[in-house]
Amino acid sequence: MTDYTAIVGRGNAGFSDVFKPGSHMLPVDGGRVSMYSVVGRSPKRKWRVWLPPGTCALQATLLTFVDMGANAPGAKVLVRLGEPPAGGLASVTPENGAAVDLANVLAALVAGAEVPCYSPASAGAVKLSDGRIDSPPVTTTGQWLYINALQVPGNEIFEIVVRVTVDEAAYLAWYDSAVWDDYGNPVQGAQAPAITEQYVLSRLQELDMIARLAALCKAGDDAELISAAKDSGLWAALLKFTK
Repeated sequence: MTDYTAIVGRGNAGFSDVFKPGSHMLPVDGGRVSMYSVVGRSPKRKWRVWLPPGTCALQATLLTFVDMGANAPGAKVLVRLGEPPAGGLASVTPENGAAVDLANVLAALVAGAEVPCYSPASAGAVKLSDGRIDSPPVTTTGQWLYINALQVPGNEIFEIVVRVTVDEAAYLAWYDSAVWDDYGNPVQGAQAPAITEQYVLSRLQELDMIARLAALCKAGDDAELISAAKDSGLWAALLKFTK
């Protein structure tokens, strides 16, 4: 169980509904879909955002309170894909933060980098990634992006704004086989079983429906049941029902 809170639209749960195909929260443009998420003022400093396979661009900014004090410590954030960042405060400096190529953060994350993000206390914002939405797909698997705000002025997040742009075909294919947790959010590394004839029969057996369907279709065995169900159009409904 992670102590990182999910950012899903304007909430923390229900990804399967919020970003389902056809939702107004999942606009389509030029063969790409976009997911916008935001979290407002919060003392929580550990967050996560889902990046599906086929993600082309990641644009993310963490807004902070402003501290104009001469010695006020700057904002320090670590970002990592697939698992929480392991580094601490010493892992983020003004120098390594300035060296980050914001346009290619997503590629660095996919390669396994733990990306440091820094801004002075007077800046009011930390840019985490600024990828181009017309970039080709970068991710091949779905993973959580972990954001750890190690240090921020006022010890509170003012706002996090994220836009994830995904290849439409890749997103639809992933969504169709996605596995969801109890909160309706994606389970990393999980995939729904292939819907084969044997899988459908096993699910029907679990539901104690084989005998009734066999009688309805006048089938003497499993092969006859499958054939009759396909001929009658019932098979399509069974595929959907047992999925």
